[in-house]
Amino acid sequence: MNMREQLKEIMDINRDPILGVKSKTVIYANSSALAFFGQETIGTPSEEILPEHILSEKGESFLASAVINGQSMSVQSIKKGDTRYYVFIAQEKALIPPLITAALRSSLLNLRMAADQVLGRIDLSSDPKLETYSSMFYHNYFSLLRLISHLEAVSDTMGNNMVFSPAMTDVTELCSELVATVSQLVEDRGVKISFECKESPVLAVVDGGKLERLLLNLLSNSLKHTKKGDKICMSLKRLKNQLILSVDDNGTGIPPEILSTVFERYKQNVSLTDLARGAGLGLCISKAIAELHGGTLIIESREGQGTSVRVTLDANIKPSARFRSAETSYNRTNMSNILVELSGILGHEVYNKNNIQ
Repeated sequence: MNMREQLKEIMDINRDPILGVKSKTVIYANSSALAFFGQETIGTPSEEILPEHILSEKGESFLASAVINGQSMSVQSIKKGDTRYYVFIAQEKALIPPLITAALRSSLLNLRMAADQVLGRIDLSSDPKLETYSSMFYHNYFSLLRLISHLEAVSDTMGNNMVFSPAMTDVTELCSELVATVSQLVEDRGVKISFECKESPVLAVVDGGKLERLLLNLLSNSLKHTKKGDKICMSLKRLKNQLILSVDDNGTGIPPEILSTVFERYKQNVSLTDLARGAGLGLCISKAIAELHGGTLIIESREGQGTSVRVTLDANIKPSARFRSAETSYNRTNMSNILVELSGILGHEVYNKNNIQ
């Protein structure tokens, strides 16, 4: 049995739908794909089945988000010879009971109150270690808050309950301020973070808070996989009716076996020692935020060479009824969101009095 026959045998028994496309035509569909797309799938032009952003991607392998047949899915693509294969992975529907996260938030509130008490006594105390204890207190508070908020966000995405409040926003300003603040907080890591945009301002209707969360997740992931001397570049451009946001790094990259699961909830192999850095839900949430904006998220990565994440957003979304003014709605007044989303990579020293207040 040759390599092609072995590959076909494996795909035939795979429970996820798999399509093979050659010369813009579907030439292979396993039984799951035939059930999902229809028995007449083989021989169908690929553009009748797959969205344009998937078909236009040229990387040897990549992972992308897409809505297929009205269902949110992850699409993994691998090119073998003259045929490109697409694996369609549906999202699970298990919800997290809201009472669980509510109980966790109640306990977390007590932790925050205790941390505030310690912070208020720093200037009055002669104990030089009190500030260290305070920063460790807050670091753990924000780390737990991140975990709880991610669990809530995942539950919202599964129940299609994620609140969406789009308003006219200067996306250039949002990105540049975010990069400047994050760069300052991680300066001691020796990783250069830059922002590139050829036009300013770039105005678009987006949910600024959720877009900030998406970008923080991408920056956090890049920082986890980069070391001193590496670079991270965020870029923004408008292309016809879309905004294209990219976060590229030259870090360690993502192994192929892990890349295929990064959009899946609770499927990543997170060790106990890594839990402090996050539960592996950030990209799942980022994918949902992109789709909320009528967009997609595509990831390309090679071990030892780095990772490229491209986010496309619909630039023609109508503002929420709550926002009718011509002014931009996004206005980050403190660093709370940043301290939450970057808690997995920041040291406790960052959670000091200057940054908390």
